[in-house]
Amino acid sequence: MAKINLLPWREELRAQRNREFGIIVGGVASVAIGVVAAMSAYYGILIDIQKGRNAFLENEISRLDKKIEEIKELKSKRERLLQRIMTVQELQSNRTEIVHLFDETVKAVPDGVYLTSMKQTGRKLSITGVAESNTRVSEFVGNIEVSEWMKAPEINIITRNRDAALQTNNFTIHLQQDSPGAVSDEGGGEG
Repeated sequence: MAKINLLPWREELRAQRNREFGIIVGGVASVAIGVVAAMSAYYGILIDIQKGRNAFLENEISRLDKKIEEIKELKSKRERLLQRIMTVQELQSNRTEIVHLFDETVKAVPDGVYLTSMKQTGRKLSITGVAESNTRVSEFVGNIEVSEWMKAPEINIITRNRDAALQTNNFTIHLQQDSPGAVSDEGGGEG
């Protein structure tokens, strides 16, 4: 008698194929998991490298910010020093002006005019005095106009002083101090 295999051969073949499919799927899944893990590790390394670069840049930026602050401070010190130098140079150049101003004032005062006060604010002068007559005040103003060290005289106040013994005129003249050969400073600082 012949042996007949009654086992379902198709079932075995299907089971065999399912096992092979499972092995293939498992292999592909493990390869995919390995690739994902490798990519994750690779990108993690790239992220760490970039974080290191960022930290380096932040340190350099903070170091440069400190240098910028130092530079600003040095510029401020430099500006203050330049202002001091300019002030000293201005004082050096103006130190003889007051001598010339007094000399010119003495030359400009005619006989019969007496000065009682002289006030300087910046380059503006205010002269107060007493004159024997208005003609003497006019002569004084004319002499000021001719002077190289004084300019733009303006008579603001002339009052007649009626004393029994003397008849005099009180006056106030405002003018500008000038420097021959230099640009005048109309609103200058306190002098």
